[in-house]
Amino acid sequence: MDEKALFSETELMVLHSNLVKLTLLDNNLANDDMISVGQMIDKIEDIVPELKGRDYDFDFEGEFRQDMDEEIGG
Repeated sequence: MDEKALFSETELMVLHSNLVKLTLLDNNLANDDMISVGQMIDKIEDIVPELKGRDYDFDFEGEFRQDMDEEIGG
């Protein structure tokens, strides 16, 4: 690992997956913010090319159920 690197490859992979998840799940994200997140995703993919086109298997049903439970007070 490059000692001067801000993030390790594993940390970049975690950031990437969560940024992708953010773009898919956050309907309240402003357009400018969505563009910025997309640019961050692109930068991470430039550093870790194997992330390009990666198919994430998010548990959307679980995510939405959790959100609904929080809104309902569960």
